[in-house]
Amino acid sequence: ARYVANLRFDDLPTEVVHQTKRIMLDSLACAIGGYESDACQIAQRVVKELGGLSESTVMGSGLRTSSMNAALVNGLALRFLDSNDIYGFAIGPMISGHHPSELIPGALAVGERQRSSGKDVLTSIVLGYEISDRFCDSATEKPLPNRGWHHGTIGPFVMPMVVGKLLGLDEAQMENAIGISGTAHITLGIPDATGEEYNMTKNIVFPFAAERGIMACLLAQKGFTGPGRVLEGNKGFAKSVMGGDCDFNKLFRGELACNRR
Repeated sequence: ARYVANLRFDDLPTEVVHQTKRIMLDSLACAIGGYESDACQIAQRVVKELGGLSESTVMGSGLRTSSMNAALVNGLALRFLDSNDIYGFAIGPMISGHHPSELIPGALAVGERQRSSGKDVLTSIVLGYEISDRFCDSATEKPLPNRGWHHGTIGPFVMPMVVGKLLGLDEAQMENAIGISGTAHITLGIPDATGEEYNMTKNIVFPFAAERGIMACLLAQKGFTGPGRVLEGNKGFAKSVMGGDCDFNKLFRGELACNRR
């Protein structure tokens, strides 16, 4: 939370800014490709029926809805074709990784809600990439999917930081938002499990994390509290989800990882 609160656009290397712009364009193309899918159209119909504040835009339709709903639908569209980027590496015979661009629709939806500058939105996206990659790096023996969890399980911890940055949460508020979101939204691995039938839920796992991450931040902004030790505490992420396989030195390293790659 301290790292997120303190990072500024001017701290980012020029090549990181350039690459982030490329990733945003690639992600928008993926969302356009998934827009007409049955899954995306179903979600749009539900969101339209629910109504809500006119804060953010659903890509493709121009529908105005709440930032939570826009993050959900746009995230579903982006993920549908399974063509978005991937961060992955081997842990022995296993693969650890995730699709970091899934955080972009949430950043865009909240950025639109807040009328954020392009620099602020871009900074929040870089932070999301940085922290989500650290979560993957922190598993040294067995990655999330091999433990029965979906890789989207990191979303409830990452999205409150992406969103919290754009909402201007202070360190304590962001800590609470991470605790609120991370406690309640761990995801089973069955949408991607070998031998299981493909279904639309695979494409909405991380969008749900984005939607709930926004809610967690809005609650924390008004004083709602969550467990500050959600990662390292008794029955927290490290013990309950990772079985103790969580290298906190990798998760909390101080330097910007994108400077090393």
